[in-house]
Amino acid sequence: MIRPATLSIRATLSILVLAGFGAIVYTLLRSIGADIPPGMREILMYLFGVISTQLTTIIGYWFGSSQGSTEKSHAITGSTPPTPDKPE
Repeated sequence: MIRPATLSIRATLSILVLAGFGAIVYTLLRSIGADIPPGMREILMYLFGVISTQLTTIIGYWFGSSQGSTEKSHAITGSTPPTPDKPE
């Protein structure tokens, strides 16, 4: 089973990436028509690409097959193997 501390760290990191993604999208949308230095716009677009890729990975983990696979592995680890039949 996943330890609560590990689950808490994963959830916190997921929330931080989501918040970062939201902040970058907000900044980009707010900057439409604004005068942003070209270097800053390039940095924002780069960060947008990096964080959107990580966001896809996070969503795939929490809602995709990786989370189900993790839960299944923990269930198998916690189960007891069947005992072999005794010869008579």
